[in-house]
Amino acid sequence: MTPEEELQRGSEARQLLNNPIFKEVMDSIRNELNDLSDMVDTTDHKLCADVIMRKQVFNSIEGKIKQMIDTGKMAQMQMEAEIKMNKPRKFER
Repeated sequence: MTPEEELQRGSEARQLLNNPIFKEVMDSIRNELNDLSDMVDTTDHKLCADVIMRKQVFNSIEGKIKQMIDTGKMAQMQMEAEIKMNKPRKFER
């Protein structure tokens, strides 16, 4: 993937993460998972494992979106560095 494409994907991921509806959905799911975690009987190992798996999947999705944002930032820095290196220098006498 080119740096330009990574930058575009990072920008779109940032827009998604900052979207009010998406934020509301993510907060709602996070709260539901936390409530479920608080209510589960710790002796029910199967249900505990299920809750843990759900939390891991949720965190993985959120983490992948944040990773795309970070990759976009790195692509931006790379592109800026390449522009800076290709810029002709002025020499003073």
